[in-house]
Amino acid sequence: GMLPIQVACLNSAQHEIVLAIAIVDLPIDLGAKEEAIMRDGFGESWWYLLCETDDLYVDVITEILLLCSHPQKVALCLTQAGGEDDSQIASTCATSQCKLELRRCLRFFGRFEFVGSGGENHVLGVQKFDAIDYGTREAPIQDGKKVNLYCYTDAIGFS
Repeated sequence: GMLPIQVACLNSAQHEIVLAIAIVDLPIDLGAKEEAIMRDGFGESWWYLLCETDDLYVDVITEILLLCSHPQKVALCLTQAGGEDDSQIASTCATSQCKLELRRCLRFFGRFEFVGSGGENHVLGVQKFDAIDYGTREAPIQDGKKVNLYCYTDAIGFS
């Protein structure tokens, strides 16, 4: 048979209905914000929206990700489907716009993607990180720009 999410999408159900079905069937427990608690037997709706709808419901994917903590977002990006021999990771099967939303949700402050481990500390109390800046939604940077981010242990080191 068909999944409820498939029936809703094929019948052009309202956005709120598709969102509600997807939330009820998420492979994670949305209530557990501190960690990602996986729910066995759930997640087919998430997979359907990510991989089978040609980006028609990318706005639903975005709304779901906005409800999640960082550990939950990571878990949703890395959920697996299929049997042990045929498992795929969500972020690899997602259609282009959904994949972009998955990557965007994992960025530091929604714009920076770390590209390596922190550099050496040349000054005590300062950590340097290599990253790519993709800008904001309002002012995106196409293909990103390499930047360095500095983390200071206290305000004194910053000044």
